[in-house]
Amino acid sequence: LFRSAGQTIRLSGSIGVAIGGPGASAGSLLRDADAAMYRAKERGKARWEIFDDELRDATQRRLEIETALHTALERGEFLVEYQPIVDLTADRIEGLEALVRWRHPERGVVPPSDFVDLAEETGIIGAIGEFVLGEACRQIGAWMADGTVDSRFSVSVNLSARQFEDEHIVDIVRSAIADAAIEPHQLCIEVTEGTLMANGSAVVLERLHDLGVRVAIDDFGTGYSSMTYLHRLTVDTLKIDQAFVAGMCDDRLDRTIVELLLRLGDSLGLQVVAEGVDSSKKLALLKELGCPWAQGFLIAKPMRVNDATRWLRQQAALAASIVSTT
Repeated sequence: LFRSAGQTIRLSGSIGVAIGGPGASAGSLLRDADAAMYRAKERGKARWEIFDDELRDATQRRLEIETALHTALERGEFLVEYQPIVDLTADRIEGLEALVRWRHPERGVVPPSDFVDLAEETGIIGAIGEFVLGEACRQIGAWMADGTVDSRFSVSVNLSARQFEDEHIVDIVRSAIADAAIEPHQLCIEVTEGTLMANGSAVVLERLHDLGVRVAIDDFGTGYSSMTYLHRLTVDTLKIDQAFVAGMCDDRLDRTIVELLLRLGDSLGLQVVAEGVDSSKKLALLKELGCPWAQGFLIAKPMRVNDATRWLRQQAALAASIVSTT
């Protein structure tokens, strides 16, 4: 705590401690202390942490994953799964969300939570994201070509903050649409609140909309969007974070938040998707509240291409049989 130019300034620090054993080098000690310092920051900052066996194992796993990530794309270890999004007002399939999965040759399927942040930090996320975008667009094109879906069908693809900041992102999206021979409105780009609040995001959104692409704010309600700024952004859809949906049947506050977000979307002329719908009780309540779209395990889990194809055809056949009997 000190004073400068009449102002009181308080400084704090996060400290990482590494204890050297036999044969430890200055480089290894600095690396270990750095890892401990970052753990101190993750646990609240303004504290100290000691590099221990637990952190050593975590650092080793992180290093192994980072190394494997650099070759995973070349080896074809990434795949795309698809989770349906349904229109609750019309009882029909609105589209699918494309979700990346990593099939590690030794670890098996690695969940996104274990590698997406690391891919973002190392910059590999750009190549992974471009792969997912291209695959998702091509698959929609293939489903249209064989009659599985029609031109109303869409696919949603997540863009990371780093991708969104890429000056070529609009050209990348344009190329993916053209290569797949689909209509721009069949693609929905999903980004987080934090990404949309970044400088320059409004320009990118305008350019995407000029292409005819739709934009959704993912995990809405957990970030820090300004309502005024949100009104000015060119977005089409709000996706209510599953944390609120999970508790809305038992927690009055969560239910109130869901209701408020539904009203907000309606007042701004936006579609609203409820994420994480995994029970009939939640689905019934969402319908009661007037939620237009939903996705979650109750409707269908994320599926690989062949399973998604069968599921879509089954739903189309079911819808056709209902129409023929009424």
